[in-house]
Amino acid sequence: MAENMQEYLKKTNELTRKGEYVKALERTLWFHDHALEHDQAMSGVRLSFALGYWEDLGKVYPQAKTAMIETRDRKLKLLQENKGNIDIFKDVVALNRTLGEDSKSIIYFDEIDKQNSEQAERYWIFIKRTIIAAKRYDLIKKYLDSFDQEFQSCKYLYEIRKKNYNKIARAGDQFKSHNENHFVEECLTLIEVAQAIDDPTAAKSIQQKALAVLDDPRLRKAIPTNGSE
Repeated sequence: MAENMQEYLKKTNELTRKGEYVKALERTLWFHDHALEHDQAMSGVRLSFALGYWEDLGKVYPQAKTAMIETRDRKLKLLQENKGNIDIFKDVVALNRTLGEDSKSIIYFDEIDKQNSEQAERYWIFIKRTIIAAKRYDLIKKYLDSFDQEFQSCKYLYEIRKKNYNKIARAGDQFKSHNENHFVEECLTLIEVAQAIDDPTAAKSIQQKALAVLDDPRLRKAIPTNGSE
């Protein structure tokens, strides 16, 4: 069944390239609503590659972007009316990210934080990267468990992508550059956040561990040195 869903998504993307936008949108909406009923293993693909294809369709077929906004609004309304769940929250965060509207995810999380901190703790894992990127230090200080854990997540993703360098022949150098830049920028953000919430030990630790993975001048300059050190 996993292959079937992968093939379904592939054919949907092919329809977009062929200009068959109405059919592509119909299949895109079906995939978003029903793919997990057929294969739970598609959960990651559904909120990453599939949304990327949906975004691409929206660039050439405005109705597709409208449909994405309507889907996000419908799910957000369920959350606001206390009729949603953690899966719907994940969808809303991913849809907002694709739409370039991360601020709406943070606004909703702010509401949860004020009303139900236990629920906010459960939801945190799915929005933490958005909040860290937004440098919401108040929420980070309250909910972030471990800077080291966040660094290890960045390192893991970097190393997984690194293993694919040879598999991407034509775009190999570009993919390598993208992967390295993403790793450095994620680490720089963590260092900046650690410093902002007055945790210099964590900031220095992240810097040292990041440099051990990738010796980048931006990482070396991330923490101001005293004097000539």
